[in-house]
Amino acid sequence: MRLRGFGLGCLIALGACSWSHERYVVVDSDARTVGTDGLPGALFTFDRTSGEVEILAADRRFVDPQCAIVDRDGSLLVVDFTAKPGDPNHHGAVFRVDARLGVVTQVYTSELWSMPTNAALDPQRDVLYVVDRAGTFGAETVRGCVFALDLKSGASSVAYADPQFVAPSAALFDPTGRLIVLDADAPNSALAEQGIVFDLGPPPSAARELVRLQHCVSPLGFVRDRDGTFLILDANADPLHRGGPLGAIFRADPRDGSTTLLASPDVFRDPVRGCLTDDGQILFADANADPEGRGPDAAGKGQNVTGPGALFLCDPATGAVTVAATSPRFVNPIDVTRLP
Repeated sequence: MRLRGFGLGCLIALGACSWSHERYVVVDSDARTVGTDGLPGALFTFDRTSGEVEILAADRRFVDPQCAIVDRDGSLLVVDFTAKPGDPNHHGAVFRVDARLGVVTQVYTSELWSMPTNAALDPQRDVLYVVDRAGTFGAETVRGCVFALDLKSGASSVAYADPQFVAPSAALFDPTGRLIVLDADAPNSALAEQGIVFDLGPPPSAARELVRLQHCVSPLGFVRDRDGTFLILDANADPLHRGGPLGAIFRADPRDGSTTLLASPDVFRDPVRGCLTDDGQILFADANADPEGRGPDAAGKGQNVTGPGALFLCDPATGAVTVAATSPRFVNPIDVTRLP
């Protein structure tokens, strides 16, 4: 699967687990749901204890939801890549979804946005930093921007428009409150490897390279591990040369600049984005994996006769990968986020 030019016994055993009722929201960019036409995407919940996947939210205004961020009141801020609610001249939207009722309660749009694909909420939870892989800055089209969306006023402004950006794909705040951005397409060597992790200081400071990724092809998502390293989810890498490509998870260490392979099993197809679980594993979405042999996804986006996607767990210490969940409702799950 290519995400708009960037180039996601099946349940784990429950008996010996110490966690209780960890719940997550899964963003599926193409899910088909009752009451909506076509494949507009939807939000699901995943209960790690029971293994159940249930529908949380669907809306006719969804077009291509990409990620969900939990706000301070427990509502979800859902970034949609191509939705045009209200104004057809605007590209992309952020929907606020009531996580209890599963309904959209507020919609944010901006004439500045072009292809919003991810976001990170500032520690004070007043500003959503929207990552746009082809945002515009005034009359000039730049190669990706990070916009600051004021959640109270709804106003959006340019926070970072750095000439080093090519196609920013994901963002997170580190424990010190600094914004970290992953650029999926930033070239970094003569070997056609791609991806750079940038550290962004207070706006409008320049982006500073943290890690120039090695071995990566389409690093679309990342998670900060407890040791301060970054776990990079690459949808198209094939580090073991199995053919495909299958995708991989790498560990990038900002202390020495190294990138090492963590996992690239045969079951992978398109690992995209995820989060840390309470016990320190990575729970992530693979958009086109098919561990149960369900067949090609309904949207026809998969490569290599791939399927409707699945959730996986990966142990960052060992690289061991297990299937967490599949569902006949999945079409292209691309993000998973911990619910409070």
